[in-house]
Amino acid sequence: MTREIAVEFARKNIRANALCPGPVETPLLNELLSDPARRNRRLIHIPPGRFARAEEMANAALFLASDESSFVNAATMRLKMIQPGSANAARAYTPVYRS
Repeated sequence: MTREIAVEFARKNIRANALCPGPVETPLLNELLSDPARRNRRLIHIPPGRFARAEEMANAALFLASDESSFVNAATMRLKMIQPGSANAARAYTPVYRS
């Protein structure tokens, strides 16, 4: 859907990109993972050992809204850390292009 919108409106100087965040530190997430063992089972897969902060997601959105990203269109930005060597590591950093 992002690609279709991006292509349709590109000539009108309107860009469309997608932000795909991983787990973000929120009150709801803290409640769901209030058990330390359960929280640690999730954090073990995140290299920095912490969840993302809302400000980090906002910074990505600000970048995409800025002139610094004027040539970025139809992009899917995956905002999560992947454990190196995991089954998803290579795929997470590989852009997806469709014709």
